[in-house]
Order: sequence, then C-alpha cells, then structure tokens
Amino acid sequence: MNKHFCYAVVFILLTGAAPLSYAAGCLKGAAVGAAVGHLKNHAVLGAVGGCIVGHHMAAKDKKNQAKG
Repeated sequence: MNKHFCYAVVFILLTGAAPLSYAAGCLKGAAVGAAVGHLKNHAVLGAVGGCIVGHHMAAKDKKNQAKG
C-alpha cells in the first residue's frame, strides 16, 4: 500500500474524529504511536494503540488531580 495514502487516511481519521469525541490525550498518543510504529512499518497500528494509551493516561491523570 502506498505510504502517503496511509498517512492521509490516518490524518483524516484523527482530525475528523478528534473534535467529535473530545478524547483527551488521544491525538498526542496517536502522534507518538504513529512515529514509533513507523519504525516497524506499522504506523496505523501504532497510532491506534497510542490513542488508546494516551486517552487512558489522560483519564488517569484527571482522576488523580480530582482526588487532590
């Protein structure tokens, strides 16, 4: 599959879904995951995993800040 096509699809999916979902940490995690996944030729998989982990970490930080 063409590398530029994959990047375009990931970009469209991330920018289109982010304003609707308001997922804290997802975009930052997806960017890091895509960069790391790119090293192993799995940028899309890395972006998805990074989004999941980034959202989880942001929710955990928010919960810890609420506790005091």
